[in-house]
Amino acid sequence: MYFDRLKNERLKLGFKQEEFGILCGVTKNSQFNYEKGTRLPNIEYLQKAEKLGVDINYVITGTPSMNTLDNEEAFLLDKFRQLASEQKTTVLTFLIGGVDSLGKPEKVTQNVTADNSKNINASAGDMTVNKNFSDKVTISDLNDPYEDDF
Repeated sequence: MYFDRLKNERLKLGFKQEEFGILCGVTKNSQFNYEKGTRLPNIEYLQKAEKLGVDINYVITGTPSMNTLDNEEAFLLDKFRQLASEQKTTVLTFLIGGVDSLGKPEKVTQNVTADNSKNINASAGDMTVNKNFSDKVTISDLNDPYEDDF
């Protein structure tokens, strides 16, 4: 029934009954009545619940919306959309192949010439840094192309 689905959506989002009711503009008692099925929520309540992340289509009909993503899924989709075509192919190949195809990352070496022709050698994978001068070097100085991915 709709009231069970409403309660499940609230719990999925991690809200207590009272705080969810307040955020949707009703009292704890009203929220309790909605979740017990003794009272129907109005359109304003449903609109506020939807803004909090409730799948209203699911609550009303029992059929989840196809375009509803949780935070993790939305994050992954956003990152995927930012990839170049080659990178998307690699990710899709990995996903189709399953988790077993995930191996140890290859060691990648990046040579960077700093100001005054002082050399920095950096290795990704083991993340070692060799420097030939006294200035402090941090990993962020190495311009790692994958730094935002983790």
